[in-house]
Amino acid sequence: MEMLNNTIMESDDYALFTMSDKNRKISKRQVDKIKESIEAIGYINQAPILVDDNFVIIDWQHRFMACRELDLPIYYQMVDWDTNKIMISLNASQKNWGLPDYISHYSKQNVEWFVYFLEFQEKYNLPFTSTLALLTNTNTKNIWNQIKQWEWYEIYEYSKLMAEMVNRIRLYIDFSTNRYFLRALVRVYARAWIKWLLKVEENIMAVPKQFSTREYCVVFENIINRKKMNKNKVDLVGETYKAKWFRK
Repeated sequence: MEMLNNTIMESDDYALFTMSDKNRKISKRQVDKIKESIEAIGYINQAPILVDDNFVIIDWQHRFMACRELDLPIYYQMVDWDTNKIMISLNASQKNWGLPDYISHYSKQNVEWFVYFLEFQEKYNLPFTSTLALLTNTNTKNIWNQIKQWEWYEIYEYSKLMAEMVNRIRLYIDFSTNRYFLRALVRVYARAWIKWLLKVEENIMAVPKQFSTREYCVVFENIINRKKMNKNKVDLVGETYKAKWFRK
């Protein structure tokens, strides 16, 4: 793909541009998300839409719609290549992207959630999947499509507290950033409050490595419930929570 003009151009004439029938169907939800981002951080003119020499939009059609609805100018660049080949190339490259690629891409466009994600990951020196587990309190399958479509989860309220604990215990165990372990810690906090989380931390050397969130919850439950009466015992693996919490 070759640029007809390396200059990023600007136009207020929305009628100049047309949508390609080879591109994806416009998603109102995605357009609204982009509008929210633009209103929050401003529009980045260094990320123009791509058009052919007939002003047919080849890429970033949702951004075009968002700018039009906000009465903002359209920044664009022209590309010199067959439109069909461009579409195929763009779609093929997108299929090869993983979540880290999307997060990095949107972060470079200063989208707040994605910038925060990378800053959080760097601050606490966490692997990608661990950062995802702490910030979103969900799994990779659940969040994949939302991040890919420029959507995001609310940041989990106690993610900083969890990350600080991980940094303390990583001196004693080598699986402190394992995503199953982290989800189980979040489960302890959500179900049993901070004092039981601290009890788990105090006994962290007694925790063997496990291979699912459920297995870690069983270990934590045994630690927390030691010497407790039945009516006061904490239930981390009850039937109510299995479907949501115990997926690998």
